[in-house]
Amino acid sequence: MAPFCELRNETCISVCIFLQSNTFLIGLTLWGIGRSGVFGDDVCLPILHALVFASLLAAVDPVAVLAVFESIHVNQLLYIIVFGESLLNDGVAVVRLHGII
Repeated sequence: MAPFCELRNETCISVCIFLQSNTFLIGLTLWGIGRSGVFGDDVCLPILHALVFASLLAAVDPVAVLAVFESIHVNQLLYIIVFGESLLNDGVAVVRLHGII
């Protein structure tokens, strides 16, 4: 039983690390594009705003998947697994948002 618990913990930790890196990648890319003048010369996008937007954006994906799963009536176990990942993702997004602000 112990190796299975360790595998689950490692999976949760890797998901959290992936979400953190995804947020910073999206946020820094958006901030860099804003600094290059693509949005206009008079638009100044602070890095804090870009990271907050990225943290909100990273948490939306599983919710859309759950909506599609519900409409096509997928296997209940698959739905529960994705729902659990969505809850973990939302929790990480809240912690990430508090860490950024």
